[in-house]
Amino acid sequence: MTQDSQKTKLEQLTELLSDGVWHSGEDLSSRIGWRFGATIKQAREQGARIETRKVGNQFEYRLSGASASSGNADLLTRITINPQIFNGKPIIRGRRLAVEHVLGMLAAGDTIETLLEGYPWLEREDVLACIAYAYRLVAHERVEPLLVETQQ
Repeated sequence: MTQDSQKTKLEQLTELLSDGVWHSGEDLSSRIGWRFGATIKQAREQGARIETRKVGNQFEYRLSGASASSGNADLLTRITINPQIFNGKPIIRGRRLAVEHVLGMLAAGDTIETLLEGYPWLEREDVLACIAYAYRLVAHERVEPLLVETQQ
């Protein structure tokens, strides 16, 4: 039994939303279950202040007043999604520079200073926001082993 399965849906939701970052309905559905809306309602009935916003034709949710423990919530406001740019991939401040591109350059050994020289409009906080975004994605990643029966 995994650690997440030992927690109630309400505990999982509260923990997930406590980072202060907007989470898509798709994300909540995959982590909490397809009936995450009932869990949100339950949390609100118990006094949780969960904010909702519509982005395009999807809804996003976050715990009001929550802040990321490492201060990432403010940085993450620099990461935006525009369906007209790179088919909706995360980009920096609405510009045509994808988060994955910045992360790829850092993974290849480029320094933040090199990136700032190559993109004069880019700020150090933008690069840190890309790293915070990647952290947010992997911090909540759940690995479930695939069990395959073998014939002997």
